[in-house]
Amino acid sequence: MASGHLLDTDILSAAMRGEPHALFNRLAGISADAQHLPALVLGELAVGAKLGMREAATLAAARDQTAGMRPSPLQLR
Repeated sequence: MASGHLLDTDILSAAMRGEPHALFNRLAGISADAQHLPALVLGELAVGAKLGMREAATLAAARDQTAGMRPSPLQLR
């Protein structure tokens, strides 16, 4: 995997809720190619959306937040 920033479910969920966070300002200046998204995080966001009361809106927010990012495969060493 190329160097960059590995994002987790908590940080993406906070961004989707519009919570202010200093990290978001930093990430805004970094290209989507340098922001890595574990495939597991996509699954967690989808499950969270299904369990929530606003499934369609949550899925749309997740798509917007992760636009341009490619899921990173799990690599065990």
